[in-house]
Formats: sequence, C-alpha cells, structure tokens
Amino acid sequence: QSTQMLHSGRQGLWDIVYAGGLLYHLRHPLLAMEALASVTSGFLILESGFLRSIADDERLCRFFRPGELDPLTAFGCSSAALAAMLRSAGFAEAAEVELAPLIPRGVFVAQKQPKQPLNG
Repeated sequence: QSTQMLHSGRQGLWDIVYAGGLLYHLRHPLLAMEALASVTSGFLILESGFLRSIADDERLCRFFRPGELDPLTAFGCSSAALAAMLRSAGFAEAAEVELAPLIPRGVFVAQKQPKQPLNG
C-alpha cells in the first residue's frame, strides 16, 4: 500500500531513493519497482534478499505460499531477474553491487538516465 502512494505524484522527484528490505515482502514487486521509478530522477539503491543459488545469468522468480519460507516473505528472484525487472520498471541501467559480508542481502543500484555505465 505504501508504494502505491508513490504513484499519486505528490512526493515529487528525488535524486536518490533508498528502498531496503521491501520487495520480497510484496505481492506485486514489479508494481512497486514502477512506483519507485516514478519518484526517482537519478539513482535507486535497492537492498533486497534474492535467490543466490541460481546461475548468475538466469532470470527466475519464485513466489512462496504464506509461511512456506517465513511468515513475511512472498517472493524471491535471481540477481539477473531483479536487474531485468528494474530495467522493465523504467530504469536505464541496473546492476548488483557486492557488499557481503557487510550487508548479507543483495544491493542493486539502478540509474534513470545514465551519464556513465554503472559497472565502469
């Protein structure tokens, strides 16, 4: 519900948006990414759990029944799937930034209008 409020346009645009520990709890994560894109003019920093056991280039998401994994987790995606979803939601570039063991979940940086590639 809180990400739906972003579509109202009342929040304006932000140069940097941080969303931590959010997406894997949501029933419609792509809609949330679109809402985040609608208020981001520069960068989105997205911290999210993801399926690390999947090959790096495989785009795969899995939805979990309530309580199957834990009471609050609704879905999990591979790193490649999350990056592709961010691009589909309106970001020009998206890449995972490795911060383990400092941050155990994945951290993704997405950019609306890249002036330079994220990985270079």
